[in-house]
Amino acid sequence: MEKFLIVGLGNPGFVYEKTRHNLGFLILDQIAKKYSFSFLEKKLGFVSKLNFEKKNFFF
Repeated sequence: MEKFLIVGLGNPGFVYEKTRHNLGFLILDQIAKKYSFSFLEKKLGFVSKLNFEKKNFFF
């Protein structure tokens, strides 16, 4: 089974919310809404996994 890692970079904090500095976060949020998955908070960020068309995607 193929595996893919997709990373959405951004800056924490209200100041950067909905700015180009958080484009990576915004894109991953839209993907999560479309495919109905959510993120879990881990030590250094948020992670999730999606199985789609016999492929594993890690976010």
